[in-house]
Amino acid sequence: MDTLECLQSLYDQRYANACIVVVDNGSKDESVQMIERWASGESPASLSVPPVKRTVHEIRVSGRDLTDIRAVPNLGDSLSSGNWKRHLVLIRVSDNLGYAGGMNVGIHFAYRLMKAKEVLLLNNDVVLKPDFFDEMMSFTEANPGIAISQGKILFYNDRKRLNSAGNMMDRFGGVDCRGYGELDTGQYDGLTSTGFFYASGAAMLVRDCYLRSCEGASYLDATLFAYHEDLDISWSARMLGYGIGFCPKAVCYHKGGRSLKEDRSLTVAFYVKRNIFRVLLKNYELPNLFFSLPLAVVIASVSSAAHAASSRNLSYTMVFVRALLWNLRNLDDTLRERRVVQARRVKPNRDIIPFMALGSLLLAEIAKKLRKLGSS
Repeated sequence: MDTLECLQSLYDQRYANACIVVVDNGSKDESVQMIERWASGESPASLSVPPVKRTVHEIRVSGRDLTDIRAVPNLGDSLSSGNWKRHLVLIRVSDNLGYAGGMNVGIHFAYRLMKAKEVLLLNNDVVLKPDFFDEMMSFTEANPGIAISQGKILFYNDRKRLNSAGNMMDRFGGVDCRGYGELDTGQYDGLTSTGFFYASGAAMLVRDCYLRSCEGASYLDATLFAYHEDLDISWSARMLGYGIGFCPKAVCYHKGGRSLKEDRSLTVAFYVKRNIFRVLLKNYELPNLFFSLPLAVVIASVSSAAHAASSRNLSYTMVFVRALLWNLRNLDDTLRERRVVQARRVKPNRDIIPFMALGSLLLAEIAKKLRKLGSS
């Protein structure tokens, strides 16, 4: 149902022209059949909207082979005539490629085959306000130096509170959503390019100026699979001299965390810790890497130990060990990616680090929990 509500919010947009692409990431349930029934005009009662029939253009892809993705004949003509709301592109991937791999499939179709100038990457548990597209496009047109941007993301079940007004990262890989859980009073509306480091992958608009720079490389790092791909691509854009933007007038609502099922906390913890080390290894210049990476490892170990103690689950310490071992086993691949990334660099770290948060976000979180325990 999350996907259908997301799709309905896309087709409710007031924007003049778009192409909606759904990437089915090797699902084993009835997700595809549910989408097809919805597209045929069977609208669930919970959506409370009149049923609309749409033509589904289905493409099948084997694994990571993007050459399987073909253009849909005459689709461009149909979209340019203003009938985009009558069409849906459904790309069925044989395997689960993760967030990054699935998004790469969608980007390839939209940018390479449909020649899109902007590509909106959207989680299936996000619902957009009807003017989201309009506001994002106005923002990008007014800010040509910004290559990647996000809107104002509020909680789906508490629509007055912020989920993200831009995401923060410190020098040691600690991350947080700016304004997370705060009542939205417009406190960040004037900070559209400062006070945060990267755009949230829940609803991220990427412009063709950045996508062109990815010639011969993947758009998102598919090895990350899940978590921190949005950080990685935003950092890459900053290294190329582009800005990252926050459009407060483009509002959407995020349900959050619906794609991960049992053992979710340990799964998230593993990918978060595993991936942040890879992202740091790829994107820092050597002097900064030699300073930040050892401290990042120490801080991550303290955070894991604190989490294990507070949850009374020693598995969190093993998650940290597994994350380190994975990075050691895959160090050659990471270093190959690093060479590609660093060869494209335009801006040095001294121009990028000022956008990072001061201190350690992870240690600040631990201190906050300890103060809360002490006062209880």
